[in-house]
Amino acid sequence: MKKNSYIMLAAGLLFLTVAVSTVAYVIFGADSEQIRKERILIAEAVEHAVEDHVMEPVTVARMMCEDANFKSLLQREDEISESEAIEEMRRNLFAIQRRFGYSSVYLISEATHRYYSFVGLNKIIDPQTDTFDTWYSIFVDSGKEFELESSTDEVNRDRLTIFVDGRVEDEAGKLLGVAGVGLELESLQKLLEKYEKEYDIRIDYINAEGLIQIESNGAAIQNNYISGVDLEHANSEDFLYTGNGLGGFTIVKYDKMMNWYLVIRNRGQFEGFGYDFRFFFLEAAMLIIGVAVLVAGARNLRVQSIVGGRDDGEVDALTGLPNRSYFTRVYGEKGTLNTTQYQTIAQFGIDDYEDLSQMPGFDRTVLSVVRSAREIFGQSADLIRWNNSAFVVLLELPIGDACDECKAFCKLVSETGRATVSVGVTKIDLDATLMSNYYRAVQCYYMVRELGGNNVRKG
Repeated sequence: MKKNSYIMLAAGLLFLTVAVSTVAYVIFGADSEQIRKERILIAEAVEHAVEDHVMEPVTVARMMCEDANFKSLLQREDEISESEAIEEMRRNLFAIQRRFGYSSVYLISEATHRYYSFVGLNKIIDPQTDTFDTWYSIFVDSGKEFELESSTDEVNRDRLTIFVDGRVEDEAGKLLGVAGVGLELESLQKLLEKYEKEYDIRIDYINAEGLIQIESNGAAIQNNYISGVDLEHANSEDFLYTGNGLGGFTIVKYDKMMNWYLVIRNRGQFEGFGYDFRFFFLEAAMLIIGVAVLVAGARNLRVQSIVGGRDDGEVDALTGLPNRSYFTRVYGEKGTLNTTQYQTIAQFGIDDYEDLSQMPGFDRTVLSVVRSAREIFGQSADLIRWNNSAFVVLLELPIGDACDECKAFCKLVSETGRATVSVGVTKIDLDATLMSNYYRAVQCYYMVRELGGNNVRKG
């Protein structure tokens, strides 16, 4: 039977592409300086996201330890009845819980060993006989001012919790007790899971002994140890990068605030054996598909850029979107928008644009925001890059529906973790000039920015 030459050609091209991409990966992509930098940027993003999540409970615990009411109550315990002490403590702790919503807000008296919580007296702790209470004597004896510990919260149905403990002392430095709050791990685990899925990595926080304190699943917390990680040379200033075999890596950094070590590794390389060759050809196939998608996307952008008679001077070089020159030519800044196609106009901008633009890979952030805009607003909207930091969108929707789509856009951009956006949206008045409509949207946009960004305002 005569072989189909087209099939043979396709097979030959496929084999050649797989071979070239494989060799290129082994020679250039296994552990290049650029790949190291990109992986460390991911580690920095994880570190900042986790610290932002934990910063508030640490601040609240510090505030509790310096609170004059708590110190006074601990010093007056022997002057008032037990019921009065319990009620005063409960009222003060409940005010903190109601404000911040933590699953656990507590204060333990050194003099009476009463464990006060925002619902009243929890128990009288006994570190000598109750294993659940040994943490108290360990923390007190350590002399540390503050400490974070992940454990189960017996008061809150044994949920996994990060406890932030702090020493309460009088003016002479005498220990009065220990105060703190508990942050349920679930929200933090979801944050880690998001980064793990997006970048195909494994994230753990461990103590100096290698015992896992935080991880996305939860089963290994306080149960499993991580070995083979260089903690001796890790510090709080720089990320320690170690390549392991072909494609394997480990990134470690000491987190001073949490007193734990952040450990990031690639999936499939948890024991230091390097690249998993079972996925070798699968990755090559994925590379081919990715290149095809990129080529198709590039062609699509090119087609979009020339539709409607736009020339290169009317196309933004980075995004492929029409620019302000196109907007002026098509709609006319001084004229009215003589069409019933569009009902609303919106302006959005990337928050903290000037600061973010100084960071490596910022172009990818801009393109990510544009992709999110296209995903939410669809192809029927006219999306224009007005200037470096701002974009204009003409929408066919009425103001209410347009506002809902803008809120969905804000949420989607925020979930990517790269940036946030501020959006101002207004109904198009066909009797007013186009620029008058535009400036109403701009005013709403600036009001959102003044209020902190990452929101939508209509006017």
